[in-house]
Amino acid sequence: MSFIFVPKSTGQRTVRVVNFNVYMGYDRRGEDNTFRVGRLLKDLEADIAGLQETGLMRLTLGNRHYAGAVARAAGMVLAAAAPVAEDTWGCAILSRLPVLSWGWRRLPRGPGENACVVHATLSLGGGMGVATVVNVHLGNEGDTEKQVVKNVFVQYLLGLPCIVGRYRKTGG
Repeated sequence: MSFIFVPKSTGQRTVRVVNFNVYMGYDRRGEDNTFRVGRLLKDLEADIAGLQETGLMRLTLGNRHYAGAVARAAGMVLAAAAPVAEDTWGCAILSRLPVLSWGWRRLPRGPGENACVVHATLSLGGGMGVATVVNVHLGNEGDTEKQVVKNVFVQYLLGLPCIVGRYRKTGG
């Protein structure tokens, strides 16, 4: 998980963004982490959360909608996720802010690597306008998937840009 903590008591309007790879819903001990992740997002007072490896409705997750369950536990709404029928590894955006629009796209990868990118346009309220949030889990497959992410980001960009995700790179 990555975040920069800004106290809410500063008097400034802040938007807290949290990014978390949930590893298909289990912690390193193999225990379900749904409610702990939800509680963590609530405790951090996250306004926006990017989750990777949410794996919608997978057997390993007990065929439950993991991102939806975390959103309920955190008191947030599921702003964007790939459709259940698309069988992706899953990325999701959760939000406390009003969702104006959202979408998703499958990334070009090899067999069995069903990754996606999700995006949402959120109203920041208080005269702050809107933000476009993009969430993705990039692997080591090269530049093709990164170009798709760039294209999605540019295509849907409105207002303040925000990209969250997990980015892996091996070698030089």
